[in-house]
Amino acid sequence: MGGSVFVRVHVQSYSEFCGWTGMGVMEATALGNKLFFSLLFGWAHVTLLIVVTQSHLIIHNLFEEMIWFIVPISCVICNNIMAYMFGFFFGHTPLIKHHVEVEAVLPPDGASGRVCRGAD
Repeated sequence: MGGSVFVRVHVQSYSEFCGWTGMGVMEATALGNKLFFSLLFGWAHVTLLIVVTQSHLIIHNLFEEMIWFIVPISCVICNNIMAYMFGFFFGHTPLIKHHVEVEAVLPPDGASGRVCRGAD
């Protein structure tokens, strides 16, 4: 039942296309502009082919296959957010290391390591 409406629309669109094309051919033949009409006809169809094909594929991708792009990306984003929050609240290692100044009670091995490494 629902498919008949779509079939009727496609038949109507195809009939209108054939009718307008036929009228254009008859008018171009009557005016003697066959080459000009043929060029316009060709470029119009190339343009329609490019625009309609791209838009059809984009809409098809949105409605049919975009779920296979959105779901994995959403999983990765949620995983990163939860990992950040868990590490922030329950982690032992600080996320941002602050510059540590040399203290007066620095053990000798730590001081010698800093001097060898060149971090003053």
